[in-house]
Amino acid sequence: MLSLILAESSIEKMPPQLARHPSVIAQARRKNREPSSLILDRTFHHSAIKAAQARDPSEKFLKRGRPDIVFHVLLQALGSPLNLEGLLRTYIHTIDDKVIDVDHELGFLGTMTGSLGYLSSSTSKTASLPANSRF
Repeated sequence: MLSLILAESSIEKMPPQLARHPSVIAQARRKNREPSSLILDRTFHHSAIKAAQARDPSEKFLKRGRPDIVFHVLLQALGSPLNLEGLLRTYIHTIDDKVIDVDHELGFLGTMTGSLGYLSSSTSKTASLPANSRF
């Protein structure tokens, strides 16, 4: 059995200091959601991240806002022969210190937005993705 741990993964809900930025509010309106429920993603929120960094240089955003990395690693890991044989355990440790235990029988991940939205929806310290989940 091999364990794959993605440490300090950039899956997090929108930090409060970014939730009022126009780019975040615009995306929230398009998705008909609250800004605080969005996933921080540098692709969509780069201007908000830059503005927050300029206001407070001590705030570290270097490792934040890259959920695409987790998505692509999960695609590779879950499709690997080792995982298909049930010999791979995958864990995601988030930047917020949550740990997500990914079931090796997890099905097709679908789109990045849907998959990572499901991952970030957990409010507990430890979450688990059920087998045969579809997004």
